Amino acid sequence: MGKTAKIKKSIKASRRMHPLAKIARDSSAQAIRESKALGLDIVYMENGKLYCEKPDGSRTEIVEKKKLEKKK
Repeated sequence: MGKTAKIKKSIKASRRMHPLAKIARDSSAQAIRESKALGLDIVYMENGKLYCEKPDGSRTEIVEKKKLEKKK
């Protein structure tokens, strides 16, 4: 799925979203934009894996979810 298709899908989903969920999503997006503008790393989970994205756009896998669960 291309980036444009994902954005359109996200917009359609946001119209159906609970107001609090929409506020949380919008706040997260704003925090990510501000962090990138300040040149900070972004850490997020995608498909059960933890990633660190650098300001230049490169990303590295930090740890898989299974490994996180074993550390508890």
